Amino acid sequence: MEWRKVPILILLTLSANACAGRANVRADEEAIRALLGGWGRAATAGDVDALMKYYVAEPAKLGPGRPAMEGADAVRSMFTGVLAGATIKTELIPQDIRVSGDLAVARGVQTGVATPKAGGPASELHVKWVGVYVRQADGSWRCAYDIWNSDVP
Repeated sequence: MEWRKVPILILLTLSANACAGRANVRADEEAIRALLGGWGRAATAGDVDALMKYYVAEPAKLGPGRPAMEGADAVRSMFTGVLAGATIKTELIPQDIRVSGDLAVARGVQTGVATPKAGGPASELHVKWVGVYVRQADGSWRCAYDIWNSDVP
C-alpha cells in the first residue's frame, strides 16, 4: 500500500466509527424513551409488577420530604400503597437523555392526574425527575436511581 493513502484510510475508519457510535447512542436513547413510556403505562394500569421491571434489582428512589427508599422491597411497597389509594393516569416525558457507555442520565417531567379511590378531588401531577440508568447484561436499560420532586406545593 502506498504510504500516502494511509492517512486517508485512518480518517475514513475514524469517521465510520464515530458515526456508528452516534447511531448506538441514538438507539440507547430510544430504548430509554421506550422504558419511560412503559413506566407511564404501568403506573396508569396500576401494575406494580410492570413498574418494578423499570428498575434494577436494588434501586433507590429519592422523593421529597422522606428518607430514600432503598431496595426493591421498599420501592414495591411504596408503589403498592400509592396504587391502592389512587387511580393514576400519567406519563413521563423525557427532556434530555445523555448516554455514556453503560450509564445514562435522563431528566424530564411527569404529568397526569391522581384520583383517590375513596372519593374526593383528583390531584394534578406536575413532577420533575432525574433518573440514572444502567445497561443490563442483555443490553436493556434499567433505572438505578430515581430522583423526583413535585412542582405542586
